[in-house]
Amino acid sequence: SRVAFGFLNDNYREALTQYREDLVSIANQIDITRLSKDEQLAFWFNLHNVALIEKISQEYPEDIPSTLLFNVNGSKVFLDNLKFLKIRGENLSLRNIREDIVFSNWSDPRVIYGFFRGDIGSPRMLRLAFTANNLEYRLNANANEFVNSLRGFHESRKARKVSKIYDEAKAFYFPNWQTDLTAHLKQFAEGETLEELNVGKPFELDRYENKIADL
Repeated sequence: SRVAFGFLNDNYREALTQYREDLVSIANQIDITRLSKDEQLAFWFNLHNVALIEKISQEYPEDIPSTLLFNVNGSKVFLDNLKFLKIRGENLSLRNIREDIVFSNWSDPRVIYGFFRGDIGSPRMLRLAFTANNLEYRLNANANEFVNSLRGFHESRKARKVSKIYDEAKAFYFPNWQTDLTAHLKQFAEGETLEELNVGKPFELDRYENKIADL
């Protein structure tokens, strides 16, 4: 679930860049929307995650990915909002991929777990790329692991604490926050987690671990 950023030398960084460029090239040569929905989703997960890892590796040893700043025309832009992916004439950021492309066009909240955020609080970074064939299995596995981990959910004295990644997806998947999120988490909660989830306490956002997910 972590990346050995400290071991990524110039050759590895070049390989990440090449992979990201290959994916962008594919999207500029073919109409991604003509692929199956699962193929499209696998493509966007892979592009988002490799582009994120590439940028973090270039700025290493900076250790909080969410606070990385880049100079764009005299303005400072956070990594999440940096439009560095050009596809069919449109400049896209990592946030654009998550919210404007995937969250807006896929009704299944399991897509939340396909996006690596580069930090410890994130859903796991998988060792293998997403494909149309492994998509459902890997999303279910990531959802199960995340929901049943402390960084996904746990009970406190006054509230049920949840990760801020659910808040990002709230408008898309959990408009009725308490009811919708409870129903979603119950699909994957097990054992003690399920018992804590059934306690009648309000949801609150937990402290998010934003340190780099480095080995």
